[in-house]
Amino acid sequence: MAAVLPPASLHGAELTVQTAEPLASTKKRPLSPTRLLDEVPEVVADDLQTPKQATARPTVDSGSVSPKSEAVAVIDPHDLKLLKVIGRGTFARQVALARHNGTQSLYVIKTLDKSKLLQRKQVVHTLTEKKVLERLGGHPFIVKLYSAFQTDRDLNFVLEYCQGGELFFHLQQQFSQKFDENTTRFYAAEVLAALSELHANGVVYRDLKPENVLLDAQGHLKFHIFN
Repeated sequence: MAAVLPPASLHGAELTVQTAEPLASTKKRPLSPTRLLDEVPEVVADDLQTPKQATARPTVDSGSVSPKSEAVAVIDPHDLKLLKVIGRGTFARQVALARHNGTQSLYVIKTLDKSKLLQRKQVVHTLTEKKVLERLGGHPFIVKLYSAFQTDRDLNFVLEYCQGGELFFHLQQQFSQKFDENTTRFYAAEVLAALSELHANGVVYRDLKPENVLLDAQGHLKFHIFN
């Protein structure tokens, strides 16, 4: 089972979990990549709801969205077919788009290099982000984590695919590089709803910026916690 996370700011992380028990120290016994198997279970997910299939570009929907968290369905990674690589990162060997063989829904698989996580002391950081998503991923304005699995080299996380991309991109497309008042009110309300949920669960999110806010197919916000 995954270790319980410490109530402390993390190396390179912008999340602080305020309500948790201490994590057993890894300094006494240095971890090898395969030892991370003890820290992250092969499949970790709550009951989730399958996201809708992607559409071209999001539009702001005037309909109401309940800020209540919903259950999320477990996604078996064996049911996913990789389509293409859509990104890479400091610790991410790749970020890939995948399609579910049964439902044809789209997901993102983020693959993290275990050796880099160990070298950069990012194990606790990664487990913290996973724990936060497990706890809050059913919220409509927070990206969902559907499952987690691993190989000898990598940790893999199956995440919700946000078809609309970054809020930053859409902001840059505006002629004045700012949204009109109604759009700003719309997004501000959803940001506040997401922050309220985080704070209610003892999580401080300190990296709020347009690049870390994604949009779904209907134009609603999704906090991208797993960086």
